[in-house]
Amino acid sequence: PKHPSALTEREGRRIVELKPQRPHRGDSFGIAHGAGFLEECGPLLDTSSPSSPSPSSGSMSLTHIWAIARTPRFTSMAVAIAALHIVMEFDKYIPLYLHRSLDLSPGLAAQGAALYPFSQLVALGIAGIGYDRLSPRGRLYTITGLCLAVAWFYGLQLLLLLASSSPMVAHQNIYFTLIFLAGFSVAVPYYLPPSIYLAEVGGKGKCGTLSGVLDASGGLTSMGFHYGVGHLVSGGRWGILLGVLSVCSLLGCVAMAMFHSLSLGGRGGRGSQQQLQSQQQQQQQQHN
Repeated sequence: PKHPSALTEREGRRIVELKPQRPHRGDSFGIAHGAGFLEECGPLLDTSSPSSPSPSSGSMSLTHIWAIARTPRFTSMAVAIAALHIVMEFDKYIPLYLHRSLDLSPGLAAQGAALYPFSQLVALGIAGIGYDRLSPRGRLYTITGLCLAVAWFYGLQLLLLLASSSPMVAHQNIYFTLIFLAGFSVAVPYYLPPSIYLAEVGGKGKCGTLSGVLDASGGLTSMGFHYGVGHLVSGGRWGILLGVLSVCSLLGCVAMAMFHSLSLGGRGGRGSQQQLQSQQQQQQQQHN
């Protein structure tokens, strides 16, 4: 046998080509961030068909997007965004709500409404530090608990409207506090889980398209919400509006719980990981 230093350049290149290569971090056929991703990327990992289009082709991109959109995780996330988007859209009516319900001046009502976006900013600042440190099960409990808190805070406002016999302006600090807490609670479920999920399954090439699909689901419910609010506000039926917000928060809670449960059920499954490794080996063999 030749000494290693005596190997020719061609022989050395041949040894490198025959050496098994580990998948790169950015490879679209690399190991995903959990077995739940395997289901959503199945069409990309299917190398059994010799006529499969290349990952860079337009048909592969559409196939990938359609495969993800049909999964239960994406469907549950779309339902959650559609429901929570209504809760987020309520900030446009908070000044009018405080002015009509509490008989506040327009200026004071606008100042009270500013608590809603401010509380969301505070929540996202805190969650940006602690959310990544949570375990998958911890995220499930945190997100569902926050959605339940949103429904509770709007439910308390409804009870105050129905049960209070004193002038409503006397309860303005209570309303301001509940508005702050509702905005604080809804920000994390609405913003963080969809962003992390889209980055996980979409990557650079598909994240924008999938984000547009989720935003469209929220836009559809938003149109119906604004149309219905016009009828409720004209009749002064703020209690019904608060009830709608509570129901939407509960629906978002159920959908988010389903999404995280599906993620937990498919994450780290040994059978799915073995299937993914087998498909990677087939892809490498066909490449060789």
